[in-house]
Amino acid sequence: MKFSDIQLKEFINLETGKMIGYVQDASVDIESGIITAFFLESTKSSLFPFGKQPELQKIEIETIQVIGKDVVLVKQQGTDLDKH
Repeated sequence: MKFSDIQLKEFINLETGKMIGYVQDASVDIESGIITAFFLESTKSSLFPFGKQPELQKIEIETIQVIGKDVVLVKQQGTDLDKH
């Protein structure tokens, strides 16, 4: 699968059913060349009418349960994702 293909898929939290976001970047192990995590951008509404603040969330490869045609299902412990 190409990186550009995974960027088009919605990442969904399997436990809550909520959309997490779309892939913006990846973390790669330099020695093996294997992707270890994805960084997703999601928008979080703010109190200001103009505002959406982009927020990056780290999704470890081990938490991915299913990669489907349009979505990727992620099993997270609890509802808090690693925010960066």
